[in-house]
Amino acid sequence: MYTRVKSYIKQFERDDHRIEMQRKTDIKAIAEAMKQHSIEFYQCIFICTHNSRRSIFGQVWATVLADYYAVALNAFSGGTEVTTVNNNALLALADLGFEVQEPQNADNPKVEVRYGSSSVVHCFSKVFDDDPNPHRDFFAMMMCDHAAEHCPIIPNALERFNLTYPDPKRFDGTAQQNQEYKRVALTIGQELSYLFRCFQV
Repeated sequence: MYTRVKSYIKQFERDDHRIEMQRKTDIKAIAEAMKQHSIEFYQCIFICTHNSRRSIFGQVWATVLADYYAVALNAFSGGTEVTTVNNNALLALADLGFEVQEPQNADNPKVEVRYGSSSVVHCFSKVFDDDPNPHRDFFAMMMCDHAAEHCPIIPNALERFNLTYPDPKRFDGTAQQNQEYKRVALTIGQELSYLFRCFQV
């Protein structure tokens, strides 16, 4: 695992105080609900309307954290419509120490996000029930209010959880753009780190 990525995980562990108490309670409840299912391997789909920003952050961080904490979990992402992985989100991941490789001249490129020399997350925009996402026995993590409100039922999900975040898109083209994308990416990483550590209790 790349040193900078690992350093952020260690920082997450030191910064649990940054998570509000009610949010901690909600995250613990998600972990406990997931552990109630007698399955050997967890599958989580992080869902946001366009599958371009927050759901990508969720997929990447969940993959990294599952690796780091040795939790048997595969992370996926999807949306309610297909767009493309947002370039500002990729820039934020690169700023956090990930290596981002994006094919050129593609409308919806399949992006490789590396967090180690042989550790990679494959990301591209898709509908939540498209391949290669699982079609049954998975947990649906709703990352944005719009998807949570307009997609109340996720077929074949074991459970559906709301773990929503503000959309950094509203800062596109502003002086705060890069700062806000990085802030949202780190907040998602921080809270998913707490979720994964709740699995170990």
